[in-house]
Amino acid sequence: GIVPVFMDRTVVTDKGNFNKKVDRWQKVSAEAVKQCRRGIIPEVNEPVKSKEMMEMMKQYDMILFPYENEDNRTIKDCLREVVAKGEKPKTVAIIIGPEGGFADKEAVALDEIGANRVSLGKTILRTETAGPAALAMTMYELEL
Repeated sequence: GIVPVFMDRTVVTDKGNFNKKVDRWQKVSAEAVKQCRRGIIPEVNEPVKSKEMMEMMKQYDMILFPYENEDNRTIKDCLREVVAKGEKPKTVAIIIGPEGGFADKEAVALDEIGANRVSLGKTILRTETAGPAALAMTMYELEL
């Protein structure tokens, strides 16, 4: 599933018509599934605030947090470490930051709930490409 999250540096605001955006994103999700012949359509959920998102993370075996200030640990390193220990997660959350990046307090809060800070590589990706890139890397490494 996909859950939009309002964070400190989120550029998009809810002016009362955000449900139209969610409906449109759901249609895009369905079309993408048809195009790539996957069987499950990811549900685009109603947006939440960052505090609510932190609470939602309790249901996941692993939380990946691609962070623009992480230089030492790639997503590949993190996932291979887990698989090498025989602890392949059944559920994974990938948290993608807003256009302006994560606020320092948000990064600290994610660390506190056990999220794994990872790098997606040497370049900083746009928000709309970071998600699919992180998802593809995760699916490849976990053989999903």
